[in-house]
Amino acid sequence: DPNVPARATVCTTLAASAAGIAALLFKKYFHGVWDLKEVCNGVLSGLVAISAGCSVVEPEAALLCGVVAAFVFEGATAWFLKHQIDDPLKAAPMHGFCGMWGLLFVGLMAKGQYVDQVFVHEESFHAKVGLLYGGGEQLLVSQFVGMISIAGWTCALMGAFFYVYKRCITCKADIENSLEGNHCHRYAEDFRLSAHVQFSSPQLHEALCALHQKSKTEAKIEQCNPTHARHVNSVM
Repeated sequence: DPNVPARATVCTTLAASAAGIAALLFKKYFHGVWDLKEVCNGVLSGLVAISAGCSVVEPEAALLCGVVAAFVFEGATAWFLKHQIDDPLKAAPMHGFCGMWGLLFVGLMAKGQYVDQVFVHEESFHAKVGLLYGGGEQLLVSQFVGMISIAGWTCALMGAFFYVYKRCITCKADIENSLEGNHCHRYAEDFRLSAHVQFSSPQLHEALCALHQKSKTEAKIEQCNPTHARHVNSVM
């Protein structure tokens, strides 16, 4: 059915757009700045959340999925910071929590007609309708069980892996690099070497060094974050 990929494309785009706008407004309202990085995080959160149901929900529902995904991402990120859980790339809030929301969203907003179109050869999926469309809790419970199964398998496997990894190899950067930013420490020397060897340009060398110094200054300013400061003090 050509309507299936067309609907999936539209819903994916709408969810990502809605999440990006919602994240931007969230950042402006609570932090007073227009942050392009937050738009990118919002878009990715919307894409993750709509992945499970892009072909079985209506476009209006996709907008709702994206908006809620942005708030799920922001809330999970704040929770991680509050509990001093180190996730600098915000991967768990985005791919974990938003993915969970996307799975549950199918159980809430899947439309029976669309489910039949997608799973035309799978009779066991026929007449599966989301809770908010009058389909009862069966599909929602199924999605919840799937979510718990995926989370349990992932936590068990990766928990064992990181336990062994931690026992054999240190997972933590030293305090100085953590405060400065590992990216500044790791790549600044490469930039200076590149400027000196490849270009032999003192001006470019000085510019890159100045940029590195600016990054160090900004990293020190960011230490004013209370959560980060408490974490540093506890480590030291």
